[in-house]
Amino acid sequence: MRRFFDFACGGVLLDIKAILNKYFQGETLAMVITHGSAVSGLSGSIGRNLGLPVNELLFLEQAAMLHDIGICRVNAPRIGLYGDKPYIMHGILGREILEAEGFPRHALVCERHIGVGLTEVDITSQGLPLPIRDMTPQNITEEIVCFADLYFSYFYKISKVSFNSLSGQISFF
Repeated sequence: MRRFFDFACGGVLLDIKAILNKYFQGETLAMVITHGSAVSGLSGSIGRNLGLPVNELLFLEQAAMLHDIGICRVNAPRIGLYGDKPYIMHGILGREILEAEGFPRHALVCERHIGVGLTEVDITSQGLPLPIRDMTPQNITEEIVCFADLYFSYFYKISKVSFNSLSGQISFF
């Protein structure tokens, strides 16, 4: 199994598993690690195919592992979560958690991956319980995590796509 848990981040070792262990336990921890590992693996593969620099690849894989950390505070009994917030809020909750942990760039990936990005119009027209602000991916790294997460969604079976069909959906192409 590929090792995902220790990443160099600004010269400091980022222990993903230690961070996740602070917020999850048991089957929920296993689910978050499994999903995060899948998203991280696909994200890293796409990033390598795009020729991203090593430091950006490391960030991409870290952010992908942590992108759903906010689910620890949501109410989603189908997946064993009994927090007090609606699932749609897990992106902003993840942002709050990772900012408090000292990882502001990773935090933005959490916020911007929901629905493959949400605009102010999306939020207001759907009456979503979110702050009214642009929460769309702002760079290639954020876009990669969004689409890798969509591919490995918790709730939907999405047919297998190739790198070429996935990359065709990323706006930087």
